[in-house]
Amino acid sequence: MSLNHDIQLKNQTLEQTLHNHNQLMEMAIEQQGMNPIISFIGERLHTSVFLYDEFRQLHSSIVKGDMPFDGSIPPFLETMTPDRVQAVHLEKYNVLVVPIVTRMEARGFLVVLTNHWPLNHMEKMLIEEAQNIIAIELLKQEAIYETKQRIQGEFLEDIQGKVDINVLIDQAKLLGLSESQTYLFFGVHFDHTNQDYDWNVKETKSLHHRVERFIANHFNSSIIFNRINGLRGMIGFPPEVKEESVRHQMNHFIDQLDHYLRKYFKERTFSYATGRLTPLEEIRKSYKDVWYCIEIFNRHKRPNQRMTYREVGVAKMMMNNTEDELYQFVIDHVKPLMDYTRQNKRDLLETLEKYLFNHQHLREVAKELHLHSNTLNYRLKRLSEILDADIRDAEVIFHLRMAWDIMNLLGTNKEWLYRA
Repeated sequence: MSLNHDIQLKNQTLEQTLHNHNQLMEMAIEQQGMNPIISFIGERLHTSVFLYDEFRQLHSSIVKGDMPFDGSIPPFLETMTPDRVQAVHLEKYNVLVVPIVTRMEARGFLVVLTNHWPLNHMEKMLIEEAQNIIAIELLKQEAIYETKQRIQGEFLEDIQGKVDINVLIDQAKLLGLSESQTYLFFGVHFDHTNQDYDWNVKETKSLHHRVERFIANHFNSSIIFNRINGLRGMIGFPPEVKEESVRHQMNHFIDQLDHYLRKYFKERTFSYATGRLTPLEEIRKSYKDVWYCIEIFNRHKRPNQRMTYREVGVAKMMMNNTEDELYQFVIDHVKPLMDYTRQNKRDLLETLEKYLFNHQHLREVAKELHLHSNTLNYRLKRLSEILDADIRDAEVIFHLRMAWDIMNLLGTNKEWLYRA
């Protein structure tokens, strides 16, 4: 009787294992994607299951019941190695971390939450089967990613080249871009402030994945390109969106992106460039804007810079001059302010900056600084006295604005203006 029972159990186990295998294989063959596979595992095990990619980003999940950890960033995953299955014992649960490895390379981790330990034979068999299927799926996704990068790279090369614009537009459509939208280029530049710390392939790939996913949460249409010194990207906007609105959106987006990247790349800093908003047929102009900005980043090597198409004119000037020559230009026009040492220096500098960058609209300047108009007029008069120049004069304004743009782009405002 006992022997028959054992045989019956083994047959049931074999039958269930075969069923699980067939179900998982069917999902893979039909290219249903990763979510159904993870959901299937969770349903079979009656528990929460998570799949993380090689960069420890959450790829797919099914959550059942209470969670003893933050599924988006599990604290224990940072210490895991891809060479063996590991168990993590939490207060009320156990967590099984299963590495996904293909071609001797780690592709990710399957994390299974369980309130009993050890797993039974059926559960182990299911996880082993899932491990193999997930590895195949991740390998397929890797091949798709590499093909996509190659096609997008060719498109970027054609933007830089002299391919006919109609051919370029046809290529853009194949990549999912639309003539009905307007686009801008932007760049994420690796700051090479530490000569001993260079970017490797895996880091670049990790950055690309993170930026791509982050952008997808903010914009409906975008493409990210890998470059030697960082990333380039195109972002699409509805045609009715005003340029000023886009500028504010991009400023806010870059602030958020930089904050996000600093969490994962603590030893790194990035600089950001934004091109003008153009129709698809004029996208080369936006690309060129970003190219000039990146050239400035490479030349002056100051960390965490921000530059937009509005500073491209200054950028071109900066490319033809050394930092010493640029410093001399600033001295020629703002030296009296550099030498000024009174206590109200900070207030005067802030007033002048707002005055220059608000197109000399006194009402706007007063509003931003929370000043009475009489106080503002007094400060402007005092600035004219210190500079020995009429700051209402168009030529004076032009040179002061140019000096400020140079300091902003180099990030030297405090260093130069407060040198005394």
